[in-house]
Amino acid sequence: MKINFSHNNTKNVAIRLYNRFVENDYKYQNLTMFTGFGKTAISVATAGIYAVSQKQDINVFVIATKRKLEEGSWEETIKQYNDIAKYKLNIMAQTTHESLLIADKNDKLRKKDIKAMRPSRQKELKFLSEWKKEAEETPTIVFIDEVQKCKKPTRKKSKAVAKLLKSASIGIGISATPMPNGILDDGIAYLI
Repeated sequence: MKINFSHNNTKNVAIRLYNRFVENDYKYQNLTMFTGFGKTAISVATAGIYAVSQKQDINVFVIATKRKLEEGSWEETIKQYNDIAKYKLNIMAQTTHESLLIADKNDKLRKKDIKAMRPSRQKELKFLSEWKKEAEETPTIVFIDEVQKCKKPTRKKSKAVAKLLKSASIGIGISATPMPNGILDDGIAYLI
């Protein structure tokens, strides 16, 4: 399906989201809308506005469910945006919430344990520290699809996301079900 990034809803929401980053000096924002309202396109458009403000291509890092990554909707949306954009969004990585946690754990592996692994397994290893380093070197936006999976600040998964966000330029959390436990319980967790 062809995405119209200049459609009033997509464009206006993306501009408002970007302005919240700038006006309040925020590093992270949630985008909460019902399913089918174009959260992915709006997030990508917001990243595009950021790239224009930086006057350069930027990296994007996508954290999403396995199903969403397999269907390729993030990749296709970014490709469609890049087809019309002067400054491109380069996909630095696409990973699941669980794989990000594994990459964080891999940072603790000893070099001799890695060398003891078969070569094909070594090549499969991902390291959060490497992603963080790349995010520090090149302006990077982290998209966290289904962000409600990372709302408890004490969970290891949430801590891994927080580590990545510290190295990124900005982060956008995306959800259609942001507060299933109520505004008090979930709202406080998101604020933390």
